Amino acid sequence: MSDASSTVASQTGEPNSRVLLLIGSNVDADAQIKAALELLQLEFSIAAKSARYQSLAAGPVDAPSYLNQAVLISTPLDRVALKPRLRGIEARLGRERPAVDPRLCPIDIDAIACLEGSLTICDEKSFAASYAQAPIADVLDRV
Repeated sequence: MSDASSTVASQTGEPNSRVLLLIGSNVDADAQIKAALELLQLEFSIAAKSARYQSLAAGPVDAPSYLNQAVLISTPLDRVALKPRLRGIEARLGRERPAVDPRLCPIDIDAIACLEGSLTICDEKSFAASYAQAPIADVLDRV
């Protein structure tokens, strides 16, 4: 467990939950995902990571391909409290909302499911997306 998540857990007294994240980028994707993982490790304990998988963009047809990776983190935060933390990491890595160019996404980090004994999907659309299937299956095979 990272020092940051240890501190948060001890302050709240709450047990850590395991949350499945899906990370994607189509702008300097390998470096962006690596940087996202480094920032995530500063705040959370990473329990498992999938390999990285390339996929076609789900948005505009002329958008560059994406690189995607699934990551399982431990956190005492619920999904509502986790979202601004993930958005903060995205912002540090150059993500603007709304996007200047909707074809380009420097980084996207979504909490898509919780794994507490059984899998609870919290973002059905992202979880079911074709680009998510290989990274999800890969990370779940590692836990």
